[in-house]
Amino acid sequence: MALPPLDSIVDVNSEYTRTVIDSNRPLRVATFNVERGYYLEKVLKELVIADVDVLLLQELDIACKRTGEVDVVKELAMALNMGGVFITEFEELDDPVRGDRRAGGGVHGNAVLTRLPIRSNSSGFFRHSPQYDWETNGYSEGQPRGGGRVSLWIDIEVNKSIVRCVTTHLENKCGILGRVRQFAEMLPTLFSVDGDSKSFDAMVIGGDLNTLNHGVVRFDFFSQPGDRLRFSTIGLSEAEWWSRNVFQTADGRNLYNEIDELSDLKEGLTLAQRLRDPFDKTTGYTMDSQTNWTLWARSFLYNGKLDWILCTHGTDPLLTISAKSIIETGGSDHCLLLVDFAMK
Repeated sequence: MALPPLDSIVDVNSEYTRTVIDSNRPLRVATFNVERGYYLEKVLKELVIADVDVLLLQELDIACKRTGEVDVVKELAMALNMGGVFITEFEELDDPVRGDRRAGGGVHGNAVLTRLPIRSNSSGFFRHSPQYDWETNGYSEGQPRGGGRVSLWIDIEVNKSIVRCVTTHLENKCGILGRVRQFAEMLPTLFSVDGDSKSFDAMVIGGDLNTLNHGVVRFDFFSQPGDRLRFSTIGLSEAEWWSRNVFQTADGRNLYNEIDELSDLKEGLTLAQRLRDPFDKTTGYTMDSQTNWTLWARSFLYNGKLDWILCTHGTDPLLTISAKSIIETGGSDHCLLLVDFAMK
């Protein structure tokens, strides 16, 4: 099996049967970190039940030994009659240090799948600045690999409108400010319309933002190196901190004026305030403890909102949220997030 190279967008199931949404029904969008595809049958079962129009996916394996050398992206797309795009995040090097559970030999990455028409030549990707050096530190982590975090998007056609659909996966091995940088630095590119103000009408960003630095994780100096906000944010989960400081700042506040490390991100941090996530930042936990006993045990000590679905908002938005849900599938260490958007 030929492996998708880094920085190359791969078309997935281009022969899928396009669906047109009735103007009276909502657009259903889901985000799901499928944990490489370890439990692919469970993932597929839940996605069939969920009956979604757009899937924003992270951590999909292609040809890795740990998941039976299966092309997880193709399996999902064919079973769900969806088309879309995939991009490699990491080349998972084949090395004995990985052991069976992490065995590599292939790649894993992110995908956007849909059953709706995709606008021609609308796909794009953004390779994030490295906030952790996986190529140097991968062996000590038991995961030798090449590559780095990446976001991917396509534009879909819905009722004569264009919706930009983005999947993203931010770094877990860094602190809060590293993740904020990765998120904010891509927004000017995502909102860019190349001089055409009608390039798209609304945007949805879904993914695993790894907003995990709270609770007992504050004391994990190994997995969250160099996070100078680990104790100054006590009293808030990382998701709550993002909601108050990145997406819904008050009284004209903005992080680029308050934190020196983010002073060069004025445009991106300003654009971030045009995005909203509908889920509760305190109790909307997205870690799924069903997949193994260690996650079940850990959930008594730690939980959090790691996954997000963000949409553009404003005085006259194209998309308004009509329903939302968080579903434990038992098919991943992350929950499946669903949002129904009513459209004008």
